[in-house]
Amino acid sequence: MTRSHGLVPTVLARGTRSVIAPAARGLAALGLGANAVTVIGFAITVGGSAILAQANPALALPLLALGTVCDALDGQVARIRGGGTPFGAFLDSTLDRLADGALSAAPIVLGARTGDDALLYGGIAALIASFLVSYTRARAEGLGARGDLGAAPREARIVLFLIGVAAWAASGSRLPFTAAVLAIAVLASVTLLTRIAHASRVLGKEL
Repeated sequence: MTRSHGLVPTVLARGTRSVIAPAARGLAALGLGANAVTVIGFAITVGGSAILAQANPALALPLLALGTVCDALDGQVARIRGGGTPFGAFLDSTLDRLADGALSAAPIVLGARTGDDALLYGGIAALIASFLVSYTRARAEGLGARGDLGAAPREARIVLFLIGVAAWAASGSRLPFTAAVLAIAVLASVTLLTRIAHASRVLGKEL
């Protein structure tokens, strides 16, 4: 079964993995393990989110982009070094959730500081919906159902977030970023409902 990337075309997702493959091989050759890449990427994402919360999108953008690249690299590094471990998978999923929290915290903090209610409440909605999207996937797949349905899995949400940050940095206006956060909140909520509906159809049948 092909994994769904939501709004991100599968060909783009595969192309991105191909582009960063040499970097993954280089990191593996240096002896850097997948868990180290995971932790480094998480730390960079948290740092970029903190800078974004201070209304500095131009400085935050490269850090957030680098953190996203590290998030894609860790799995490739694990495969190159002979496959990951159960703890590596656990660590990756755990830090992904914390990184999602950091990304959502940036608009929440910024909205609270500037009195921007759309950004504040959009960030809160995006935080809650994003966590539930991830939870419903894990729970559905744990019960034997497909859990990656919907327009806004994690990859799509991060792409939208980065586009919003980039547009803010390029235009000098925060409106594109606010729009991106609101779009994430809406699309994540729709994705959540899609997964609940699918789980109800598949798992709701009596044995």
